[in-house]
Amino acid sequence: MAGGTYAQQAPAPRPYRITTTTAALFAQAQARPAPASIVSDKQGFTRSGETFTLRLTKGRRLRLVSKPTAAFEEESAELTYVGKLAHLPKYVLHVLYYEGSAYLLVDETTGVIDTLQGPPVPSPKRGAVAALYQGYPFEGALNGVEVFQVAAPHLRRKFSIAQGKWVPYELAWVDERNFLIKCLPVAVEEAIDRGKLPEKTRQNSQKFTYLRVTMR
Repeated sequence: MAGGTYAQQAPAPRPYRITTTTAALFAQAQARPAPASIVSDKQGFTRSGETFTLRLTKGRRLRLVSKPTAAFEEESAELTYVGKLAHLPKYVLHVLYYEGSAYLLVDETTGVIDTLQGPPVPSPKRGAVAALYQGYPFEGALNGVEVFQVAAPHLRRKFSIAQGKWVPYELAWVDERNFLIKCLPVAVEEAIDRGKLPEKTRQNSQKFTYLRVTMR
């Protein structure tokens, strides 16, 4: 409309804030006692060939079929039974794809499957779960972390951080609102892959960056 004015809506604030931290603080957080994430428990799980059967409540069963990785087979989805979550009634399975992998959390009551891009890491009081995912070096894949709020027996996705500047390696919770990430810049990963830096660079703590994520 001529002469009219239009109000621009401010973007919604992010549910987190990222700041830098240090290797010393990461080591300190990592050294704190942490709650168990996954326990080795096969009760309710059986396998026959490539068919995985999970017993649910009320006598029901969920069957998943593993498709082992074969040469040049892009449709592969090879399953491995890992155990159960220590603090929620969920089976944990790992699935290996042609490129990348994921963790499947199967609810023991409903059979509903939550897919995480990395192993679940619970917060100190188990109110949240974080999972790192490494997309590098797969083309088009992003690197970052996803965070879920625990509303027992469910997980609700709170937010995810996906970017192409750093590759996450480890995560350590500080408290229910803060966790730290140990990561390597993508530029360093590329230099290693191109032979400009030695493989042992990944063991050099001075090359890593440390980030603090604070949930709002």
